[in-house]
Amino acid sequence: MTCPQAIGLRSGGKSEPPARSPKEEEGKGQGVAGASPLLHLSPTKRVTPWNIGRRLSWSGLITPGHAIFPFPNECGGTLAVRVEISRYVDDPQPGWVECKLVDALGREHVFVEKVPVVTEAYLDATSSYPQSGVIACTVVARRERDDGREVVRIDTQTPDGVESTVGLSQFEVFPEQLREA
Repeated sequence: MTCPQAIGLRSGGKSEPPARSPKEEEGKGQGVAGASPLLHLSPTKRVTPWNIGRRLSWSGLITPGHAIFPFPNECGGTLAVRVEISRYVDDPQPGWVECKLVDALGREHVFVEKVPVVTEAYLDATSSYPQSGVIACTVVARRERDDGREVVRIDTQTPDGVESTVGLSQFEVFPEQLREA
């Protein structure tokens, strides 16, 4: 997992790794492809926030209690974007609903998804609509628009493979449309 913010700490730590010693330079290029050589991960170990934190702690870059990522889920963790569940579509278990997402440009995107993917509520054809729901997503990028408002580019393909009815999975939304999943 390579994340540009993984070394930058919420508590004011340095935003770049310290200089390497000559011994560390010798080992450069070993470990997982694309992973920071500073972490020295073996190719068989899965990279998770927990083992990254442990390795950063062992290296002296952070101390216990520091946050690894500057914002919740900024580096590939799971967030959810709020959607409106507009109607019940089909009965085969577990049931399918139509959801709508309005992006930062005011465009409406339609999704047809399984009920448990978008809500914990029991929904069927007799339920009242619209209802609120969420679609899990990951943050791809953040930027500021010309008018000064922040927008967040999200991807709904990860983690649940959700796409709009026209096949889109990346959308720009306002931060207030997101919540932790």
